Amino acid sequence: MGRWLLDSRFKVYVPWPGEGGISDARYITLWVFQGLIMLAAIGLVGYVVRQCLAEREFTFDASLVVAYAASFWLEPLTNVSRPSLVLNVGLIRVSTWGPYIPGWYSQDAEQQTHAVVTSGPWGYAMTTVWPLLAAVVMGRTVLRRWPNLRGGRFVLAALGCSVLIDWTLEWIYILTGTVTFPGTEPVWLTPFAGHWYQFATLRWIASPFWSLIPFLIRHYYLTAGPDSTILRGSARLPPRAVAVTRTLALIGVVAAVYLVFAANHVLYTQFCGPLPAGLPSFFVPVGQP
Repeated sequence: MGRWLLDSRFKVYVPWPGEGGISDARYITLWVFQGLIMLAAIGLVGYVVRQCLAEREFTFDASLVVAYAASFWLEPLTNVSRPSLVLNVGLIRVSTWGPYIPGWYSQDAEQQTHAVVTSGPWGYAMTTVWPLLAAVVMGRTVLRRWPNLRGGRFVLAALGCSVLIDWTLEWIYILTGTVTFPGTEPVWLTPFAGHWYQFATLRWIASPFWSLIPFLIRHYYLTAGPDSTILRGSARLPPRAVAVTRTLALIGVVAAVYLVFAANHVLYTQFCGPLPAGLPSFFVPVGQP
């Protein structure tokens, strides 16, 4: 990342009203949306800081926030081979750091960009809300009705909650006009197929695991104890090493889930078809910054 920041080709693109034919209303909407993302990230950090101060230790949720924030650098992997999305020109963007990931290659690499807010560490840290929402939904609905739910049935219920949460939030990202994705196959599984706000479910089939896996680890950590799932054996470590080990383990898990998510995007993009017809001019064409 340091080489990327110091490279002479590094650029920050700050949009102006009317750029790319974007309306004033949509321009304001995008700035408000980016502001809400930042406020959510700040609020989340405030929540875990208070938690750490109250418990006088670096908590599991704090480790989880760090793990999600650390995964932001993997985003260019969704564009391996060729771009898998098209950003709105009204977003604050930076040139991609993909060329600095060993083995990374993509068409029009020198002209690809990432959104500063949604694709930065603060944007990824904010997605810690996903597993926390899954915990709320599971606790207040599913487990309240079926308190003895265990094993495979518990995991299936958690998966259903994760699909509901993840797909709803992902579609909100799309509906705000921040991004659009190519591909409508199969049409019968793509709501609003052919429009810029379409939602190709096969493209997002792996995304619920972004909340499911961390939720399950967190759930068993809180109910079965710290020495569970991927953290088994950590209780034998010195107290000061437990938080570091837990954080590194969660960074690895979240990164692994993201790799599955990225592979899903890459594979779908290879066979998905073209961008929606009549794409609004405020979406950045692949061949332009």
